Amino acid sequence: FASSLLPLVTEEAQTLPSDVIEATLGMNYFRNLRYPPFTPPSVITSETLMSLPVVAFRVGVGDWAEFQASYEVLYLNETEVNGATNNQYGGGDARIGAKLWFMREGNLWPALGMRLVTKLPNATRSSGLGTDDTDFGAAALASKTLGPVTVHVNLGILLLGNSGPTFGNSFGAGGQDDLVSYAIGV
Repeated sequence: FASSLLPLVTEEAQTLPSDVIEATLGMNYFRNLRYPPFTPPSVITSETLMSLPVVAFRVGVGDWAEFQASYEVLYLNETEVNGATNNQYGGGDARIGAKLWFMREGNLWPALGMRLVTKLPNATRSSGLGTDDTDFGAAALASKTLGPVTVHVNLGILLLGNSGPTFGNSFGAGGQDDLVSYAIGV
């Protein structure tokens, strides 16, 4: 049956069986990552971002659907070019999603599914821990066992709210950014 592919961000096409619950507890650490992503590279001289803890749940609903939810608490320590510092610890954003399993794997074809997810803006933009925007993602999922390995391919689209840069005025706010997303895991 399906299970977490952590630390990979790739999703398996198959869902958890009905009435099965999977809970994960983890952390992330990033050094000199531009966060939020719309921050211009020339504004921050150093940045540490930790998600501690990250709590996630997956629940099998029927044999073809899975409910997903996650939440993180963030620690952000950054220094701007002008010497100003931002040191924050607080709630991050919540993510809620669903995965649907359409077709079982056969001898010649992969298992197929779809994942829909949204980010709810719990963290504030003024703290530097969030963007105050709701984001949406959808991905087609395929999984195929090839001898001793299983290959997982995810291809989708991300609709990210564009609230403008946190620092500087490198671009205007408004609208959204539409991105293609992909992940491959073996």
